[in-house]
Amino acid sequence: MMEFYYMMHYVIYRWYRKHNEDQDSSMVYAMSILGGQSLLLLIGVNHYLRLFLGLPMFFNKPYIVICTILWFFFEYIVFFPGGRYKDIFNEFDKQRYTLKMKSRCNAAKIFNFSLVALNLLLLILGDYLNHH
Repeated sequence: MMEFYYMMHYVIYRWYRKHNEDQDSSMVYAMSILGGQSLLLLIGVNHYLRLFLGLPMFFNKPYIVICTILWFFFEYIVFFPGGRYKDIFNEFDKQRYTLKMKSRCNAAKIFNFSLVALNLLLLILGDYLNHH
């Protein structure tokens, strides 16, 4: 499970590294993109559950700020102590051309793109409900 979590970050990290970003910036971008996408998905699902099923609002502004701070704290503990992410991602770079690593990268890409697609779907649904 943690390996897939690392892989989700690695595919974004590797994309930024290919575009000449330094290692730390690439990791911060990966953390921010995945954190933002995950939080937006939770907020969107919460909004539509409240709207369609009448459930109480779970996410409010202070809760979102607390979740964001906890997310970055968790990410820092998982990736940054002792440059742990550099060791993990260097190992992934060594294995990048193996069949097993290619399939893992493809699975992580599919997951990352599905997060984007779900968020876009929620955005389109919200636009439709507001304008029709």
